[in-house]
Amino acid sequence: MDKNNLVMLYVEDDEQLQNTYTRFFKRRVKDLHLANNGSVGLEKFKEIKPDIVVSDLRMPIMDGIEMIQNIRELNEDVTVIVTSAFNDSEYLSKAIELGVSRYLNKPFKRDQISKIFGKAIEDALLKKRAEQQRKELEAIFKISTDGIAVVDKNGKFENINQTYLDLIKYTKEGSSQISIFDLTQDDERADLEKKFKEVLEGGVENSCNKSCFDKNGNIFYANIALKKMNSNGKILVRARDTTKERIQNRKLEEYFKLIDENIISSMTDLDGNIIEVSKAFCKTSGYSKKELIGKNHKIIKHPDNKEELYKDLWQTIQNNESWTGEFKNIKKSGEIFWTWQTISPIFDLNKNKIGYTSIKQDITDKKRIEKISITDKLTGIYNRTKLDEILEKLLENCENFSIAIADIDKFKSINDTYGHQAGDSVLVEFSRVALSNIDENDFFGRWGGEEFLIIFKNREREEVSEILEKIRGEIEKHNFSEVPKVTASFGGTKFEKEDTEKTLFIRADENLYKAKNGGRNRVVFE
Repeated sequence: MDKNNLVMLYVEDDEQLQNTYTRFFKRRVKDLHLANNGSVGLEKFKEIKPDIVVSDLRMPIMDGIEMIQNIRELNEDVTVIVTSAFNDSEYLSKAIELGVSRYLNKPFKRDQISKIFGKAIEDALLKKRAEQQRKELEAIFKISTDGIAVVDKNGKFENINQTYLDLIKYTKEGSSQISIFDLTQDDERADLEKKFKEVLEGGVENSCNKSCFDKNGNIFYANIALKKMNSNGKILVRARDTTKERIQNRKLEEYFKLIDENIISSMTDLDGNIIEVSKAFCKTSGYSKKELIGKNHKIIKHPDNKEELYKDLWQTIQNNESWTGEFKNIKKSGEIFWTWQTISPIFDLNKNKIGYTSIKQDITDKKRIEKISITDKLTGIYNRTKLDEILEKLLENCENFSIAIADIDKFKSINDTYGHQAGDSVLVEFSRVALSNIDENDFFGRWGGEEFLIIFKNREREEVSEILEKIRGEIEKHNFSEVPKVTASFGGTKFEKEDTEKTLFIRADENLYKAKNGGRNRVVFE
């Protein structure tokens, strides 16, 4: 018979009987421990914490009933089987009161003990699995980054994790005196109570976004999810703090409100020739309505837009689907403006396609802000924020990429000798020279101070080394405007699947250190 992972304690004062059934039990459990009286059995129980206890009732020193009483104080759920050669109703009644699982009469019949012990094993395994699941859920409950709580049918907290307590600024004892409704703003309480009732009565899951306040009266925002746990009216509550997100979104909404209002629209025939435009279109583009009607949208097309963009657009709308995307455009004055637009087919009453409509939103300011947020102010290249974003995506997708840290040699000496203005000039010229030797599929930005980061996508080691060596050489021979000569050292490495950002940069820094210690003006890529 296959053994399980159960631990059993067998307490029997009859040595001959114990020896007889020890072999039977050993074949059915992982570990079997023996005791010859209740006192020894109790100490063994404390030591090994078994899943099953099989015990005689009448024993010297401490009988089975007293031992089981003590065991139940330690563990209410352990599976217990009692055995007896006596038909003692008083003993049996006490055993039943103590919650024994099974009863065996001595001498045991093989089919009887096999059946009863088999059931006991099933019970013990179920309890063991339930305990494991309970511990797993308890661990999740404790470490969850969301607030998790169990509340009664009135919404009062019965159990709550530390994350939730940190959010509402209550102690665990204090939380037991309040309900989730007590933490909700008055104007939103009724809606939460309604959703709670729907979950309680209908068993459906429900969620909502609410403005709440903590014990100190400070407002916070939370996404609250409700789920019924059982028929006793217990509700599982998950509260996710969305305060930062709400504040950030609100700021963005306020900032871009004016941009959102500048929506421009047009209508074209099947060939893309304009047949109608809005005043907003005219105002934004600088063209009059008369100048636009009959013309193709190419009149505002910017050459930077790739042909693949237009190909995708036409394939989509010709399949009678809406297309959404971003366009770079040219005003009549030559000024650039950006639009985010949705282009959809138009049908007549007979469902014949007769043209297309375009709803556009001017996102020029948004693009400008985006560029500022990802651009180093001095050099005009990517800043660390943008580089971190690129790295995060590459690491998340385990893409094929390499990095190299470029450090301007003796930059402090340049600042000390020629002044910080000259140092800034070196940074700008260095960026321009390096960028001119980097492909548009790769990324280059200022990592901090005089350090720069280059990210290469889908390139072999030899190819990366060649590019770095070329940049190093171009820097060395470049005629800098403020200082006589500038060199740079490069330390790079290739991403491996087991890498984290930390391990990746440790190797790159080590290689940069080797380049510096090797005499500077070197490339070390390993």
